[in-house]
Amino acid sequence: MGETPTGFQVTATTRGVLPGDWVYSNRIVDNAGRAPTTAFLHRACPLSHASAQVNYKTCANNLAARFHELVTYQPQSRYWTFQWYEMAIYMVLAIVLGGICLLWIRRPT
Repeated sequence: MGETPTGFQVTATTRGVLPGDWVYSNRIVDNAGRAPTTAFLHRACPLSHASAQVNYKTCANNLAARFHELVTYQPQSRYWTFQWYEMAIYMVLAIVLGGICLLWIRRPT
């Protein structure tokens, strides 16, 4: 492991995100949950005038001193649970809609 810059905060889980997990949010935020501003990014990751490229190591160190990655995900182990919940919701909706249709068809005219 490399050297940790001063003020660097790591937010991690015990197992981390694995292939197959459903990642639905991946953001760079500070401790208050705010994303970096454009002005901060221009200061932290300046373009080299000679090559018009960013020095990625310097940029990463500048960002890591103040921000961390926040990943929100559902583990792969919950896939079938979500499938059953979704099926139950659609079955209830289909039964309710079927009941409404039967009532509509059999209503007295």
